Parts: sequence; structure tokens; C-alpha cells
Amino acid sequence: MKNRALKIILISIFSVAVIFTGSFYWSVNNGSSNYSGVSIENMSLSENIFSADAVMFSSGTSFRKYEYEIDGSSLYITIYTGLVTKKYSSGNMRIEITDPQLNQVDFVYLKDGEQTKMIYEAPIY
Repeated sequence: MKNRALKIILISIFSVAVIFTGSFYWSVNNGSSNYSGVSIENMSLSENIFSADAVMFSSGTSFRKYEYEIDGSSLYITIYTGLVTKKYSSGNMRIEITDPQLNQVDFVYLKDGEQTKMIYEAPIY
């Protein structure tokens, strides 16, 4: 009976360790969306190109990737960040989006889940 209880405890500890290790590995490689520690500079919006420089405030955080979606006259950019690693060592990132639908965009937002923050409004001529 003691051996069975010991096996169950060891299997449980091993399972929890595997879950935590997998979660940590996933978060280090994929990052999470978060715009609170990001500064967006040098923005430019033309017929079909949006470009900007993204700079991290924290030295221990780096960029992973960005994704975007266009909804009507709005461009939503989700930036993924994580801990600095050998693979992801830069706290700076150039955002370059080329899409024919950008000719309809007047507003650019950073997106974090359901929260958004406007970072650019096209000038009215």
C-alpha cells in the first residue's frame, strides 16, 4: 500500500513539473500580448504600408512578433513580448505592414486582448 501511494505521489510531482516546464517554455518562445511597456515611434501610414519603430521600456523584455488585423477604417496591432533570450534578445522592433486594405485605414491601435490604445490618427486634408 505504501508503494502505491509513493508511486501516485511521484507521478503527480512529475506531471506538475512537466506542465510547469511546458508552460514556461511556451511563454519564453511565444510571449504574451502586452502594450503597456512599449513605445511606438516614427509612425508612417501611406496607401498600402504602415511602418513604425517599437521600443521596449524594460531591459529584461524583448519582442517576439506582431500580428495585425484591419477592421473598416482601423488597423489593430498585437505585439507579443517575453523575457530576453538568445533567440529573442532585442528590445527594438520595426513594424512593417503591407496590405492593400490600408488605403481605407484612418486609425491605428495597439491591441492587448480586448483592450485597445489608439497610437495614430491619419491627418484630415
